[in-house]
Amino acid sequence: MADEVGKPGAGLVDQLEKLLSISQVAKLKQFQSLLSKVRDGEALRPAEIKLLQTLERQFETQIAEQKAGAGRLSATEAMKRGGWSKRQYYIRIKKGKLIPASDGTVAVADVDRLVEAEGRVPVNGAESGQESREKVEIELRKMRVERERMLVAQMAGTLISREEVYREWAARVREVRGGLLNFAQRLAPVLEYKGRAEIARIISEEVWSLLDRYARSGKHTPPVGPAGAGAVGPEDPVGRVGN
Repeated sequence: MADEVGKPGAGLVDQLEKLLSISQVAKLKQFQSLLSKVRDGEALRPAEIKLLQTLERQFETQIAEQKAGAGRLSATEAMKRGGWSKRQYYIRIKKGKLIPASDGTVAVADVDRLVEAEGRVPVNGAESGQESREKVEIELRKMRVERERMLVAQMAGTLISREEVYREWAARVREVRGGLLNFAQRLAPVLEYKGRAEIARIISEEVWSLLDRYARSGKHTPPVGPAGAGAVGPEDPVGRVGN
């Protein structure tokens, strides 16, 4: 479950995966999906915003409970400390050699005792569980700020959904395609017996007429060029130099 490095929440899902119990995997996948939308600036539906807030609170609560229960390890931490694979770890739980709490954590002392009984020395990770939890708490706070920023932008109408972009773009492409396909049939009789200069002028006017229709005013579009209101600068939105 890798995040994109450098974006808000990057690495957060991976860190949460290490700290949360196996039973939280489904929720973590939901969280990752919503997180991706926030990072991409995609507008969330009200139900998605509510779910994201709920998951944030649940994860924060579980991390806080783990911090309060000092001396306990998540499944991933216990495997690392004990030098066990995932399969080996759960075999020991099944045999009753390790007894996890309801949140999936096990006591450090129990792990160390079992490792020593197996004739080995516990492996201390480069980063303690406490440090990992503190990092996750910081990332969750950053993510909340980013989510609130996105929500404000969404309410202000400065965000547009991907679906709307796809729909509008497809409609505009169909419009231009239709105009281009109609060129030959419409221009054939008009160009008959015309000189080269006149043919060039007529075709140029037809092309810019189509482009002007394409660059109409509207939501999430540039202003219309010289053919309409709101032309900006010496060159209009469709690239035609003004006279």
